Amino acid sequence: MVGLRWTFNISAFGIAQPILASVIPVAAWYAFAHASRKQGKLPLLHAAGPLYVLVSVTTQPWLGLPLDEILTLIYVVYGVALIRYSGKDTELVNVSLGNWEGVRKAENIAGWMLIFSAVVDSLMSLDFAFNSGEFSLYILTAAHLILLPVLSIAVVVAAMNTPMAEEPDDAEPAQKTETEAASVMTQEKAEEITSLLDAKIRQNALYLDPELTLSKLSRKLAIPAKQISIAVNQIHGENISKRINAYRIEHAKQALLSTDDTVTQIL
Repeated sequence: MVGLRWTFNISAFGIAQPILASVIPVAAWYAFAHASRKQGKLPLLHAAGPLYVLVSVTTQPWLGLPLDEILTLIYVVYGVALIRYSGKDTELVNVSLGNWEGVRKAENIAGWMLIFSAVVDSLMSLDFAFNSGEFSLYILTAAHLILLPVLSIAVVVAAMNTPMAEEPDDAEPAQKTETEAASVMTQEKAEEITSLLDAKIRQNALYLDPELTLSKLSRKLAIPAKQISIAVNQIHGENISKRINAYRIEHAKQALLSTDDTVTQIL
C-alpha cells in the first residue's frame, strides 16, 4: 500500500495507507494478547486509534485533525505495552509450556519494531520539514523492509506456539472466585495443588504433549490456571513452564538409561 500510494497519484491510496498503518499495532497486540493472556475478544477501546485515523484522513483538510502525530503515538503506546508485558512473569495460558521464553522474546521484538516504526515516522516528518520530502520514499522503503518481516516473524512465532484451544476460553472451571485468584495461597493449599498436578502429569504422561498449555492443565485438573501457577511458584520456586520441562528432562534421562533409542529419537 505504501508503494501504491507513492507511485500512483490516487487519493484512495492516500486514505487507505494511514488507516491500514493504524491497524498494524492493534493486530500485533491482539496476536500476543490472545497467546499470552486470556483474551478471546479485542476490547472496543483498541478501535479508538484506527477510528480516529479514519475520521482524520476523510475530513482532511477542512477539519485539520492531527494525523502523523497520532499515528506515531499509537505505535509508541502499543510498542511500550508489548515490551512491558513481555518482561512480566505472567501466565501464558494459551502458549505451549515449553515455548514460553520464545514467545516472550517475540513479543519484546514486536514491541521494539513498533517503536522503530514510530522513529521512522518522526524521520519522515523531519525530512518533509527540512528537505521537502526528498528522501521520504527511501526512508519508507528501507524501514518497511526491516519492520514488516521482523514483526511478521514475531507474530508467527507466537501463533506457532499457541495451539488451537480444545474448548472456548471461558471453559475454565466455574468455581474460580476472587479469593481463589488471590496472589498468595496457604502452604497447605499450594502443596495440595502441586501434589495433584504431579500425580496427573505422571499418570497420563502429560509432559509428552508438545502442545500442552496451562489452559489445558487447568481443564484437566479442574483448577483455575492462576491457582496452578501460584502453587507451582510457591512450592517449587519456578514457573509452570520450567516445571514441565523438568518432567521432560527426567523422562529423557530415563529413556537414555532404559532404551536403545538415540538421543535424537528421544528428543
